[in-house]
Amino acid sequence: MSDHDDFAFEPVPGIPANLPEGEILLWQGSPEWRSFAVQAFHVRKLAIYFAILLTWLAVTAWYDGRPAGEALVVLSSSALATLACLALVIGLAWGYARSTIYSLTNRRLIIRHGLAMPMALNIPFAQVDSADMIHHARSGTGSISLRLKAETRLAWLSLWPSQRPWHFRSPQPTLRCIAEPEKAANLLSDAMVAAEGDAIKRSNISVPLRPAKSSGALITTTA
Repeated sequence: MSDHDDFAFEPVPGIPANLPEGEILLWQGSPEWRSFAVQAFHVRKLAIYFAILLTWLAVTAWYDGRPAGEALVVLSSSALATLACLALVIGLAWGYARSTIYSLTNRRLIIRHGLAMPMALNIPFAQVDSADMIHHARSGTGSISLRLKAETRLAWLSLWPSQRPWHFRSPQPTLRCIAEPEKAANLLSDAMVAAEGDAIKRSNISVPLRPAKSSGALITTTA
């Protein structure tokens, strides 16, 4: 087994080059892989879908009057294929979570992610209009999305899976499924205000002061 580190060139894990003078690293985090598998790779929905298919196969086999042995062979092979598919998706979620690092400095957000083709995206606060947080109540994690200014355009594929779901025309870089999201959101809020001064008002930044009561609730409490 090779002990080669693909990211050995990074002076700090997740940051591809030394920070300029005056820039300070405030926080780093990565997706929690279990929550990541559910929220970004939809493992739970896939499992439900496959369960419905297996149930349908069992019902049709019984309705068609197939011999028990034949029906068992079909169901067993389908179940094994289902488990293999779910294992592959879970493995991808784990790999992406392991290779993704979100770095927050006093000037920008850096997203380093990717498996086959790792890349780092720099998002200066000057390009950010506002930020929102979604709390995933079941896992205790949260996701923080950055709404970019109209003139700032990023490719959706370059962000995936660190992007807000269903925002294709205006992709939003997202710190997905991180632990202690309130801490990261407050640091982000303070850093944006300090970096831009009066150009960014706190009323434009959704900073959580208390956890959301239900999964997927968008926190809009203003500090």
